[in-house]
Amino acid sequence: MRPSGGADGHAAMIPTTILILLGLLGLGVPVAAALGVLGLALDQIYARFPLSLIGHHGLSRVHSTLEGVDWLEEAFPQRLFINPVDAGERGVKSGDLVRIWNDRGACLVKCRVTPRIRPGVVALPQGAWWTPGPDGVDRRGSVNVLSSERWTALAFGNAQHTIMAQVAKAEAA
Repeated sequence: MRPSGGADGHAAMIPTTILILLGLLGLGVPVAAALGVLGLALDQIYARFPLSLIGHHGLSRVHSTLEGVDWLEEAFPQRLFINPVDAGERGVKSGDLVRIWNDRGACLVKCRVTPRIRPGVVALPQGAWWTPGPDGVDRRGSVNVLSSERWTALAFGNAQHTIMAQVAKAEAA
Protein backbone atom coordinates (compact mmCIF):
# COMPACT_ATOMS: atom_id res chain seq x y z
CA MET A 1 0.00 0.00 0.00
CA ARG A 2 1.20 3.46 -0.79
CA PRO A 3 -0.03 6.51 1.13
CA SER A 4 -0.74 9.74 -0.65
CA GLY A 5 1.77 12.45 0.08
CA GLY A 6 -0.81 15.10 -0.60
CA ALA A 7 -0.78 18.04 1.76
CA ASP A 8 -4.39 18.94 1.02
CA GLY A 9 -5.94 16.19 3.14
CA HIS A 10 -7.18 13.82 0.42
CA ALA A 11 -4.81 11.07 1.55
CA ALA A 12 -5.74 7.49 0.83
CA MET A 13 -4.12 4.11 1.07
CA ILE A 14 -5.04 1.83 -1.79
CA PRO A 15 -3.57 -1.62 -2.37
CA THR A 16 -1.98 -2.13 -5.77
CA THR A 17 -4.40 -4.95 -6.53
CA ILE A 18 -7.33 -2.56 -6.25
CA LEU A 19 -5.62 -0.13 -8.64
CA ILE A 20 -5.08 -2.98 -11.10
CA LEU A 21 -8.76 -3.96 -10.87
CA LEU A 22 -9.78 -0.34 -11.36
CA GLY A 23 -7.47 -0.22 -14.37
CA LEU A 24 -9.15 -3.26 -15.88
CA LEU A 25 -12.48 -1.47 -15.48
CA GLY A 26 -11.08 1.63 -17.14
CA LEU A 27 -11.11 3.61 -13.90
CA GLY A 28 -7.50 3.25 -12.69
CA VAL A 29 -6.04 6.47 -14.01
CA PRO A 30 -8.88 8.82 -12.97
CA VAL A 31 -9.17 7.23 -9.52
CA ALA A 32 -5.40 7.19 -8.99
CA ALA A 33 -5.18 10.83 -10.06
CA ALA A 34 -8.09 11.85 -7.85
CA LEU A 35 -6.63 10.17 -4.79
CA GLY A 36 -3.01 11.16 -5.38
CA VAL A 37 -1.64 7.64 -4.97
CA LEU A 38 1.59 8.46 -6.81
CA GLY A 39 3.37 9.20 -3.53
CA LEU A 40 3.14 12.97 -3.95
CA ALA A 41 0.24 15.31 -4.47
CA LEU A 42 -0.25 15.83 -8.19
CA ASP A 43 0.42 19.54 -7.90
CA GLN A 44 3.86 18.71 -6.46
CA ILE A 45 4.59 16.33 -9.34
CA TYR A 46 3.50 18.86 -11.97
CA ALA A 47 5.55 21.60 -10.32
CA ARG A 48 8.72 19.49 -10.65
CA PHE A 49 7.91 17.80 -13.98
CA PRO A 50 5.34 19.90 -15.85
CA LEU A 51 5.72 18.30 -19.28
CA SER A 52 4.08 15.13 -20.50
CA LEU A 53 6.68 13.20 -22.49
CA ILE A 54 5.53 10.79 -25.20
CA GLY A 55 7.94 8.12 -26.48
CA HIS A 56 6.60 7.67 -30.01
CA HIS A 57 7.69 5.53 -32.96
CA GLY A 58 10.05 7.57 -35.12
CA LEU A 59 10.49 7.39 -38.89
CA SER A 60 14.00 5.93 -38.96
CA ARG A 61 13.68 2.86 -36.72
CA VAL A 62 11.52 -0.06 -35.71
CA HIS A 63 12.02 0.21 -31.94
CA SER A 64 15.84 0.06 -31.81
CA THR A 65 16.31 -1.81 -35.08
CA LEU A 66 18.22 0.34 -37.61
CA GLU A 67 19.65 2.55 -34.85
CA GLY A 68 23.10 3.71 -35.87
CA VAL A 69 22.50 3.71 -39.66
CA ASP A 70 24.28 6.88 -40.77
CA TRP A 71 22.01 7.89 -43.64
CA LEU A 72 18.86 7.32 -41.57
CA GLU A 73 20.29 9.42 -38.75
CA GLU A 74 21.06 12.17 -41.25
CA ALA A 75 17.52 12.07 -42.66
CA PHE A 76 15.75 11.62 -39.31
CA PRO A 77 17.96 12.81 -36.44
CA GLN A 78 17.03 11.86 -32.89
CA ARG A 79 15.54 14.99 -31.33
CA LEU A 80 12.99 16.17 -28.83
CA PHE A 81 9.89 17.83 -30.28
CA ILE A 82 8.69 20.79 -28.20
CA ASN A 83 6.00 23.44 -28.70
CA PRO A 84 7.09 27.09 -29.21
CA VAL A 85 5.29 28.12 -26.00
CA ASP A 86 7.25 25.62 -23.87
CA ALA A 87 10.47 26.33 -25.78
CA GLY A 88 10.07 30.07 -25.23
CA GLU A 89 9.60 29.61 -21.48
CA ARG A 90 12.90 27.72 -21.43
CA GLY A 91 14.89 29.91 -23.85
CA VAL A 92 15.23 27.01 -26.29
CA LYS A 93 15.50 27.23 -30.10
CA SER A 94 15.46 24.48 -32.75
CA GLY A 95 18.84 22.75 -32.84
CA ASP A 96 19.70 23.57 -29.21
CA LEU A 97 20.95 20.79 -26.98
CA VAL A 98 18.43 20.18 -24.20
CA ARG A 99 18.44 18.15 -21.02
CA ILE A 100 15.32 16.08 -20.33
CA TRP A 101 15.01 14.65 -16.83
CA ASN A 102 12.85 13.29 -14.05
CA ASP A 103 13.46 11.23 -10.92
CA ARG A 104 14.32 8.16 -13.01
CA GLY A 105 17.11 9.62 -15.15
CA ALA A 106 18.24 12.21 -17.66
CA CYS A 107 19.29 12.47 -21.27
CA LEU A 108 20.72 15.04 -23.64
CA VAL A 109 19.47 15.52 -27.19
CA LYS A 110 18.93 18.33 -29.67
CA CYS A 111 15.42 19.70 -30.01
CA ARG A 112 13.04 20.77 -32.74
CA VAL A 113 10.60 23.54 -31.92
CA THR A 114 7.31 22.95 -33.71
CA PRO A 115 3.68 24.03 -33.31
CA ARG A 116 2.68 20.50 -34.38
CA ILE A 117 2.79 19.36 -30.75
CA ARG A 118 0.56 20.71 -27.98
CA PRO A 119 1.87 22.99 -25.27
CA GLY A 120 2.71 20.97 -22.17
CA VAL A 121 3.65 17.91 -24.26
CA VAL A 122 7.05 16.92 -25.62
CA ALA A 123 7.89 13.90 -27.79
CA LEU A 124 11.05 11.83 -28.07
CA PRO A 125 11.22 8.93 -30.55
CA GLN A 126 11.81 5.57 -28.90
CA GLY A 127 14.60 3.23 -29.94
CA ALA A 128 17.73 5.32 -29.38
CA TRP A 129 20.45 3.19 -27.80
CA TRP A 130 21.46 4.13 -24.28
CA THR A 131 24.81 5.92 -24.49
CA PRO A 132 25.82 7.23 -21.06
CA GLY A 133 28.48 9.87 -20.59
CA PRO A 134 30.95 9.84 -17.68
CA ASP A 135 28.24 11.35 -15.44
CA GLY A 136 25.72 8.60 -16.35
CA VAL A 137 23.51 10.95 -18.37
CA ASP A 138 22.40 9.44 -21.68
CA ARG A 139 23.80 11.26 -24.73
CA ARG A 140 21.51 9.87 -27.49
CA GLY A 141 18.03 10.65 -26.22
CA SER A 142 16.98 7.21 -24.98
CA VAL A 143 13.44 7.62 -23.69
CA ASN A 144 13.86 4.41 -21.65
CA VAL A 145 15.97 6.22 -19.05
CA LEU A 146 12.92 8.38 -18.26
CA SER A 147 10.13 5.78 -18.32
CA SER A 148 8.98 3.45 -15.58
CA GLU A 149 9.56 -0.28 -15.66
CA ARG A 150 6.07 -0.75 -14.21
CA TRP A 151 3.25 -1.91 -16.45
CA THR A 152 0.42 0.42 -17.30
CA ALA A 153 -2.87 -0.21 -15.50
CA LEU A 154 -5.07 -0.89 -18.52
CA ALA A 155 -2.89 -2.60 -21.12
CA PHE A 156 -0.16 -3.96 -18.85
CA GLY A 157 2.23 -2.47 -21.41
CA ASN A 158 5.19 -0.12 -21.28
CA ALA A 159 4.77 3.37 -19.88
CA GLN A 160 6.48 5.35 -22.63
CA HIS A 161 3.42 7.50 -23.22
CA THR A 162 2.82 8.59 -19.63
CA ILE A 163 6.16 10.10 -18.60
CA MET A 164 6.31 13.35 -16.66
CA ALA A 165 9.54 15.28 -17.24
CA GLN A 166 11.26 18.66 -17.29
CA VAL A 167 13.30 20.19 -20.12
CA ALA A 168 16.00 22.86 -20.00
CA LYS A 169 18.65 24.17 -22.33
CA ALA A 170 21.87 22.23 -21.77
CA GLU A 171 25.52 23.08 -22.04
CA ALA A 172 27.30 21.47 -25.00
CA ALA A 173 28.30 17.93 -24.12
